[in-house]
Amino acid sequence: MDKVYNEIKEFLKDPIKNREDFFNSKVITWIDWREYDEDIIGYFNGLLAHEDIIELETKEIDLGRGIDLILKKDNKVLIIPYEDDETDRDITIKTLDDFISPKYQIRLFSESLGDDTLAFTVLNADEWKDLENEFGKEKLEFFFTPVSQFKGIFNMSMEEVMKISKKRQIEKEKILKND
Repeated sequence: MDKVYNEIKEFLKDPIKNREDFFNSKVITWIDWREYDEDIIGYFNGLLAHEDIIELETKEIDLGRGIDLILKKDNKVLIIPYEDDETDRDITIKTLDDFISPKYQIRLFSESLGDDTLAFTVLNADEWKDLENEFGKEKLEFFFTPVSQFKGIFNMSMEEVMKISKKRQIEKEKILKND
């Protein structure tokens, strides 16, 4: 996880200069609105320490969505709580975030908002706290927003995305001015 922490820290030192390099970093995972939910679990597993990898069981069911996804780690088991008719990337990511906490936290690299593919990263909760202490909560959460703060991130209308984008531009100028 040191690599993830160090790359995020380097990005936060100068977000304008380091933006493009971070977009191409291997410490983020890109998730498209068409991804299979079971693949999403695998992508995040690729960002976790080996001993913390989540086992995924896929079980066929008779509901419209066709499957249940079951997360397992040690003695902890959780069926992802989808609606009857479909799986949902937002629910998958938020449920996984809950499942791996309090040790880890998934965050959206918010600079990817507005794209049809969104960037996420995972980091140990203590390391997120260290970054917050060094760079401030406002700056950290501006660029790396906890997924718990979003609703329907993959189903936002263009109007919602544009509204968030305009608001973020104003906030970005304020945050970067304080550096």
